[in-house]
Amino acid sequence: MFQRNKYLSAYTPELLYKGHYFFSYKYIEGSTLYQLNNREVYLNFLSWFETKFCQPSFSVKDVSTLSNDAITFYKDKTYLRFNLFKQKMEFAHYDSVTKINNVDVYPMQHYLDRINWDEITQTVPTKLFHGDLQFDNIIYTGTDFKLIDWREDFGGNTVSGDLYYDLAKLNGGMDLNYSIMKDSANYSVDINTTTVQLDYTVDPILKSISINEFSSMVERNNLSLRKIKLLTGIIYLNMVPLHINNFDTFLFFRTKQIFQDYFSSV
Repeated sequence: MFQRNKYLSAYTPELLYKGHYFFSYKYIEGSTLYQLNNREVYLNFLSWFETKFCQPSFSVKDVSTLSNDAITFYKDKTYLRFNLFKQKMEFAHYDSVTKINNVDVYPMQHYLDRINWDEITQTVPTKLFHGDLQFDNIIYTGTDFKLIDWREDFGGNTVSGDLYYDLAKLNGGMDLNYSIMKDSANYSVDINTTTVQLDYTVDPILKSISINEFSSMVERNNLSLRKIKLLTGIIYLNMVPLHINNFDTFLFFRTKQIFQDYFSSV
């Protein structure tokens, strides 16, 4: 994290201490974007992010080396996390579900086999890679934005990461407001033999921004919204074994919904 901070330092709180196992940064007054949950602030952030982070920030060497790092980060890590979830006793039952909200779905391996990993690993390299860009990690001071809790590396690469991943993290945080997902009352998974009813609280502000301003920003920068949506599903699948309180099960089925929607429109 110390190495990544030298690229992000203009957009993060000042680092005060670097230890072997942890670091600390200067306290700044402000609130996370989820705490504020204000449309104007979200839109100001997107404008700030587009100006600061959507511009080229890499060398020719970055492009050649990052594709190999992307295989590690995307494909290898995804299969590792998926295999962790497969060890749960309920996995076979979950994966045998044939309908989610009355839409046909398939075993997770069916979707993983269809992912074009070569396309996924065609990155947009950037040295301004955050790696966990969701709205709990973005602080608004009232005049400026500061980023916290960035990822140390991208598949072992401490210099550059993939802009697409940061955009997919933002998209995932708009599809699911992670702050309200901390309350299990805001999502439900009703499993009945081979069918599932999946429900969750949709944040109307973030949903509108995702459909309109965020999509426009992506298109304006000649990026693929379809790829971002697929990466969002991959991110959710990677999150599955890291959660409890039935949120892991919810994420598993939400991933299937995203994959099914993606591949049904190919």
